[in-house]
Amino acid sequence: GLATQLAVNVQDDATTQNWDYDDDDDRLIDIRNLAQLNAVRWDLDYDGQVATEDAASYAAAFPNAVAGMGCPTSCRGYELRNDLDFDTDGDGAAWTEVRGTIVGDADDDYYNSGRGFEPIGDDTEAYGGRFNGNGRLIRNLFINNGSARNVGLFGQLTNAARIYALGIVDAYVAGTRRVGILAAYSNAPIVACYTTGQVRGGRAVGGLTGVLDGSGSFLASYSLASVSGDNQTGGLVGRTWGSQAVTASWSAGRVSGTARLGGLTASFRSVPGSARYWDTDTSGILTSSGGDGQATSALQSPTAYGTTGIYSTWDDLDVDGDGRTGVAVDPDDDAWDFGTTRQYPALKLGSFDTAIQRNAAPPSFGTVSVRDPVFQAGVIQSLLLPAAYSSTALTYSAA
Repeated sequence: GLATQLAVNVQDDATTQNWDYDDDDDRLIDIRNLAQLNAVRWDLDYDGQVATEDAASYAAAFPNAVAGMGCPTSCRGYELRNDLDFDTDGDGAAWTEVRGTIVGDADDDYYNSGRGFEPIGDDTEAYGGRFNGNGRLIRNLFINNGSARNVGLFGQLTNAARIYALGIVDAYVAGTRRVGILAAYSNAPIVACYTTGQVRGGRAVGGLTGVLDGSGSFLASYSLASVSGDNQTGGLVGRTWGSQAVTASWSAGRVSGTARLGGLTASFRSVPGSARYWDTDTSGILTSSGGDGQATSALQSPTAYGTTGIYSTWDDLDVDGDGRTGVAVDPDDDAWDFGTTRQYPALKLGSFDTAIQRNAAPPSFGTVSVRDPVFQAGVIQSLLLPAAYSSTALTYSAA
């Protein structure tokens, strides 16, 4: 029956505690917000140590870091620990279209006078570390710089870089030369990544990267982005130099432009690799410098590893890069969920959500919705179809 009071003093540890930014000790620095993603530009050699002139900016994103950022030995890159969204004011859009012109949202943090996010790295100094997306998503990436080249989340990647398990969705990326959602110019392996949204540019424009060069490659990756360019425009990559492999990957976005278009890759040289496809129905393109064109119905036919289907060899790959090859000996190489009829393969590594991926997919040719049919005496007089189907032979049945 006694009453008393308890006095408690509360102190914010952030003012006194030094933080371990590699709390799982995998030598990858944790990225949990957009400020930390942006700070990677000051640490292109990926060790958590930056030049004196950049120290204050880097420390603002990673305050009170322990020595060496917490990496047990030298850091070797970064990893995404949360989904990130460039729609920072939460109004549902990072850009809008006004009379045919795409404009950014001035209320978002990375509006940057309408140019949007500045790419990480360029052809003077490129990013050379690992970047593990952990199956997390970067949403609403907006870059619109019609006077710039090397435009993408990463402006340029060296052959020491490796980008893994990252999804970039609902992006809008536009520039002049070398334009891609994930990277403008890549010498690196890109593994288990995907993109959706729109890409616009002049020369060397692709849904994932604008240029694939040197030791650059794609493995177990795809793009649903619509891509438009003047020259060397491809659903997955615009320009390659002939020795870069594209394996177990696909694209299904609309591809448009004036010269050297490719459903998957648009280079004028043949691109090596195997079991890589593009959707001839949704892309509107029947040719490519690499890959095999397939109808939507073929790409959306469920299959399984080791069968006779078009995805049968996708289990025999070292997706996680640990030196053990194939699902039979390493379950971590099991990258794909093949879904059901009328569904494309979706990535399932880490935190990837297959439902999110399939909701972003273009409609199946076999089930495309139509708008504004006009009937007279039981005859369809006019039928408005989505642009991807406007030049495709169609058959109709009464229903």
